[in-house]
Amino acid sequence: MKLSMWIFADWLKEYNPDIHIREGKLEIETVRLFSAEMPTEDNTLYIGRIRDLFIHGNNNIICTHKNDILILSTNDLDEVMNQVLNAFEYYQRWNVAMLEAISSDARPADVLAIADEVINEPIYLLDSNQYAIALSAAFGLGDVNPHWDQLLTVGTTDTKFLSRINREVPGHLKTRGLYCFEADFIPQRAFNYNMFLDNDWIGLSSMVERVRPMPQYKLDLFHIFCQNMELWYLSHSREQQTLVIDSMFREALLHDGPVSETFLRRCELHFRDLNNDYYLLALTASAEHSLLMSHVCKEINLAFPNTLAIIHQEYICVLFNDEKKQGKRCLNQLLPLLKRNNYYGGYSIAFSGPGNLLRHFQEASYAAKRANSLQTLCAFEDCALSYALGEIRAHMPVSLIHPAVLKLAEYDRTHNTAFTETLHMYLKKERSQSKTAAALNLHRNTLTYRLQRIRELLPADLEDDDTRLHLLLSFRFLQ
Repeated sequence: MKLSMWIFADWLKEYNPDIHIREGKLEIETVRLFSAEMPTEDNTLYIGRIRDLFIHGNNNIICTHKNDILILSTNDLDEVMNQVLNAFEYYQRWNVAMLEAISSDARPADVLAIADEVINEPIYLLDSNQYAIALSAAFGLGDVNPHWDQLLTVGTTDTKFLSRINREVPGHLKTRGLYCFEADFIPQRAFNYNMFLDNDWIGLSSMVERVRPMPQYKLDLFHIFCQNMELWYLSHSREQQTLVIDSMFREALLHDGPVSETFLRRCELHFRDLNNDYYLLALTASAEHSLLMSHVCKEINLAFPNTLAIIHQEYICVLFNDEKKQGKRCLNQLLPLLKRNNYYGGYSIAFSGPGNLLRHFQEASYAAKRANSLQTLCAFEDCALSYALGEIRAHMPVSLIHPAVLKLAEYDRTHNTAFTETLHMYLKKERSQSKTAAALNLHRNTLTYRLQRIRELLPADLEDDDTRLHLLLSFRFLQ
């Protein structure tokens, strides 16, 4: 936590400090006694006697930070040092309390209540829809201004009022850091701090100035509070955006056809570039490792920003953006994580842009059934023929088995021959007699005899390309 000289000037006000502050930045993290022999550090408040810095100085205490000086009407060095240490301890406890509340997923109102214990000024927090998500509890109706009353009663500001702000004070929601906001039609000045997720405005924290001018030390404390609240806004906005894109991704996996324009826009924000190739992965594990599914899914999202991983049906579905244009090699970066967690799966053919995801999920999940702990990732293109044949066999109402294959199989059963196996191998070896004989462990003359008998028995022309393809597919169907 970093404090400013203005905060220490207020803390030490009982010593009637003579204040000479030029910068007053939130940079001070520690305190030391001044020593002329030691170099000064930018994050340190130095305490000493005026005579330590100036030849004709007296014993009164001086506090310095860079070009900022506080001269106190006391010469009790130990007491001032204790007071400064007390200030560090007090504000550190306050800061830690806010951070612990944020990390424990407390409500914004709970974090604001901690801030109010120190700042004690009217503060309100808005979300990206300009709705109030928290207001200082100490200020009720009539305590601040009509704008505050409206936030208390209806939760947001009148749309005409917002339109006028945007018209007369353009660009105010693009300002970064703490800034003063005022306009003729607004009853009081306010000090605002915009919250951003990347470059998108996601909310605002505002403190209303009841008495002008607002003490600078309160502005500095408000600045510290806003920096902390920014963590809450970022985590919850990312969480909300993640839930939205996850839901859209899951919806896209359930329906055939193009994905929605909204999902494409979300993907563009997530991946930064839609002009790359994509792969869809379906990952799974054996039963003893299936309980790790949520853990592995989260680990993928955290470790690889070029992915979007969700749990869908019995798989972890991963939309993988080939941002480095490496082709299938880009998937290798996932292998160590998958092997470490005993996960494996399949992936689709590459496609441009997140288009018809249901089709690619069908490809990936089919390939996943061919993968195992030894072959961690199986490509759909390596088993596309099996998939196609399975689809044909499942949906064609007529038999696609060539009659010659059925006739030859029947002859084998009746005469105890092996002509079907011989023909299948002969076609697989592209009608090479030497390769076929080696594969079947036959003498060349024996193979020549079998092929001659097959031609006599077979009502099919083996010189025709389509016939040979039909025969090969028939054997695959039978398998």
